[in-house]
Formats: sequence, C-alpha cells, structure tokens
Amino acid sequence: MSLRAGVTSTVLVQMTNIVYGLLLPRLLILKYGSDVNGVVSGALQMVSFLAILEAGLSAASIRQLYRPLVNRDSAEVSNMMSSVRYYYLRVAGLFVLLAGLGGVAFALVLHAEMPALLVLGITWSIALGPAIDFALTSKFLVYFSAAGQITKYQIAQMSAMIGKISVAIVFAQLRLNVVWLLLLIALMPLAKWLILLKFFRKDPYSFPHHYQRVQIDQRGSVFGHQLLGAVIYSGPILVVLITLGAASASVFSVNSMIFGLSYGFLSMVVGQVFVPRLGRLLVSGRHADAVRLHARMSVLLAFGSFTVILSTMVLLPSFLGLYLDRADQSYYSRSTALLFGLWTLINLLKALQQAIVTAAGHFEGTLWISVVEVTVFIVVLLFGLRLLSLDGVVLALFVSCGVKYVLLKIYCYFRIARRSVSSTVAEVLSIVGFVGICAFGLPVVVAASVISWVLHAVVVVLASSMAALALYSVSAIINAIIPRLEPI
Repeated sequence: MSLRAGVTSTVLVQMTNIVYGLLLPRLLILKYGSDVNGVVSGALQMVSFLAILEAGLSAASIRQLYRPLVNRDSAEVSNMMSSVRYYYLRVAGLFVLLAGLGGVAFALVLHAEMPALLVLGITWSIALGPAIDFALTSKFLVYFSAAGQITKYQIAQMSAMIGKISVAIVFAQLRLNVVWLLLLIALMPLAKWLILLKFFRKDPYSFPHHYQRVQIDQRGSVFGHQLLGAVIYSGPILVVLITLGAASASVFSVNSMIFGLSYGFLSMVVGQVFVPRLGRLLVSGRHADAVRLHARMSVLLAFGSFTVILSTMVLLPSFLGLYLDRADQSYYSRSTALLFGLWTLINLLKALQQAIVTAAGHFEGTLWISVVEVTVFIVVLLFGLRLLSLDGVVLALFVSCGVKYVLLKIYCYFRIARRSVSSTVAEVLSIVGFVGICAFGLPVVVAASVISWVLHAVVVVLASSMAALALYSVSAIINAIIPRLEPI
C-alpha cells in the first residue's frame, strides 16, 4: 500500500478524531457542566494510564514482524500473531480488573461535587472501550502497521469514530444520563472489530487455534518507556484535578485537547506511516534511504509544526469564545496558552527523533532519557504546584519535554545515524521564530460567527505559512553556508 494512501487515510481519521475531540467536551460542558467534563477528562487520563498494561507489546511486536513479513514467512507470521492475540487477551483481563479497582479508588479520592457512584459509573463506562480494543482489535493494529497496510485499520477506526460522533450528538441533545451516553460510545470498537476481521481474512495469514509462544524482544524496555510516558501524559490532569479541582481540570483538558489536535494528527502520521516505513528500510539494509527520509521529514515537520501552532495561538481566544460561549467559567489565559504552545511545538519536534529510535529498535538504549524527562518533570512540578496555578503544571511539561528533545537529538546523532544539519537548522529556526513572534505580539481576531471565524482562520493560516516559508528561505541560506554532514 502506497505511502500516499497511508498519509491520506491518517488525515481522514484524524479529521474525525478532531470533530469528536471538539464535540464531546463542548457537549459535556454545555449539557452537563464543567465539573462533569473535568471528571470525564480525569477518568480518561486514568484509563489511559492503565493502558500501559500493554507493556510495550504493540511497538515491540510491530518491529519483530518486519522481517518475517519482508521474507513472506507465513508460518512465522501466523505464530507471531497467535502470540500477540494471546498476550492481548491477558492484557484485556488484567485491564478490566484494575480499571474496576481504579474506578473505585478514583471515586473515593476525587473531591468533586457529585455522587461517588456517578464518578464510578463514568470511569467504568470509559474503561469499557479500551477493554474491547485490547481483546479484539489491537492485534490487527500490530499486523496492519507492520505490513504497511495501515489504511485498512484506519478505515475501521474512522467508522468507529463516526459512530461515536453520531451517538454523542443524538443522545447528548436528548439529555441522556451521562453514564449511559459514555457507555454507548464505548461500544463502538465492536464495529471496528467486525470490519478489521473482514480485512484480515483476505490476507494469506491466520491466527492458529493452538498457542505458539514467540519471544518478543525488548518488550520490557518498551514497557519502561510507556510507564514513564504515562506519568507525563496522564499524570498532570490528575494532579490538577486533585489539587486545583474539577473546574481547573476542565480548563486544562480543553486547552490540552485543542493544542493536542495538531500533535495527535502529526504524531499519528509519524507513528503509523513513517515509523513502519523507516523500520522496513532499516531491516532491508537500506540505511542511507532511511536516514534521508527521516531528514526530509524533520524539515517538513519543523515548519509545518510552526505554522500549525502559531495559527492556533492567534485563533485560540476567538475560537474559545464561540466554542464555549455559554460556559460557566473562562477557559482562556494568555500565559497558559503560550506554555501549551511551546510544549506542543517541542513535542512535535521530538516526535521524529523518537520515530527513528523506534524504527531502529533502540528502546533499551534510550530508556535513561525517559527517566531524565520524568525526573525533570517531577522536580519542576513540585515547584510549580507551589504557585497553585495551571501555569506551573504546563511549565513542568514544557521544560521536561525540552530536555528529552535535546537528549534524543544527541543520542540519535552519535548512536544511530548522522544527518544533514538542515534538519537541525529548521528545528531551531521554528522555535526561535515562534518565540519571537509571540514576544513581539500576536494579532487579535474578533469573530462574531462561525463563518467569520473560518474566514479569519484561512487568512491566519496563510499568513503563518508565509512566515514559515520565510524561515525556510533563511534555513536554505544557512545550509548553503554551513558545510553539511553527510549520513553515514
């Protein structure tokens, strides 16, 4: 399946994710209140944290499937998929157990102005969706990613997301109890499973009825990365929820959701399209081609990220004014938005460093970098909590992410492959350009309607693209002056 098809399907899936990601919080805030949205956001992060029970199975299995798929070894592929299915069923069972216990603990610890049974029902309903995915669909993600057929998985994923959007719109308007609403949404992965099963049956592989144990390399190291990553991505909103309250957690979740849309889209393209492509190039011995692909993508991602994040910063106040025009509290703060923007930009630049680490299988060698990231996050967070504000939490995310980004660049340069300096120049210029424009002052967009906002958004994105093009021209001049380091 072509690279273009993979990117196109990823874009379409992410568009449905964006619609759902924007729709659900708005419906919860306007129909059920900010406290409910805060609790739902916290429960989502707690369930996401429990998803580390997968323990690196996906990433390690995908990498290990590259070689037998390239060699068309049907027996080894089938045995490998049998092991993956067995492990995921075990993960699903353990996830259900811990999600049940975690839901009870979450309801007891959380100091929200709502009954504990309601909090428990929200948490268990949210946990049902990932449990179904672990038991039925995750094994197909492993296979189709490794085989370069991610479009098939994306079609099924998009169908499930359309189902979630339809359920959310219809039943939230009817003011259905929020627990039942979340429960219906959680059942949508069943539709995805049926579609994936039909696709898989057309391929020349199978899931043997007897269990074949296949050792999955470096799974422990991948699990270590996921565990530490869960602290970074799931921990902050739980800290805000417990220390600052459900209303503040709602503000954090909305800002995180908006800035996370761009990160989710670009990281999905990197993780589900380019990492498998890089992995297959490396397994085939085409190291120079892999390094060149990674360098080109680094330049494109740097200036693309600059354009998206700068546009988001300019459009955010007016967007929140329309998006939550009848909300029970304010959701915009310039300092919080700036810190979110910086964190997201660095996170996007870090994604491609992590991509080549994953494709090359350097999980164990980079585990110490994730340890440093979490240590820095905790230290800065402890200082930030003394400020009793969201800014302290987001500052901890930004600083720790920046440290990991620098360490990953150094590691990749010395341990994996030396690249042209063009990618580093592009990344530095995107950061400096973003900070400089924000410091100089951002224009104010005033939009009284959705149509007016969309027209303004087109102009803002075009202006941001022109700024990115100017930075690209500067990088071209710099690269013409500085000698290039050829890949080795």
